[in-house]
Amino acid sequence: MTHSTVPRRFSALALLAVVSVTTLTGCIYDRVPPQAMLVNSRNAPVTLTLTGVDVEPKEFPASEGRAVWGADGKPIKGDGVCEGDGFVVTDTATGAVLGTSDEPVCGDTLIRVKEDGTVTY
Repeated sequence: MTHSTVPRRFSALALLAVVSVTTLTGCIYDRVPPQAMLVNSRNAPVTLTLTGVDVEPKEFPASEGRAVWGADGKPIKGDGVCEGDGFVVTDTATGAVLGTSDEPVCGDTLIRVKEDGTVTY
């Protein structure tokens, strides 16, 4: 074995190892399904009410993010999984409406309540 074949052999083994690890990781790794979330950046709690579905309004504490739960009592998650026909975000203490939507809440929905009370989704 000459000095010139050692680097080529090492490179081939390294490439084989990288390909093997990448292939095995792809087989073992299951992508986590998206999950609907509400992130409340205010210093006061907000309440989320889903419309068009029988779900109790849910309070989200100040400066926290949590999953949005559906009618089945579980987080709304998964591609193409949606609930309701819209939502309303209110200030929990005053009942003032901060934001509304006529879109259903789906597994990939992210509702953000900014510090100033502005709601984006």
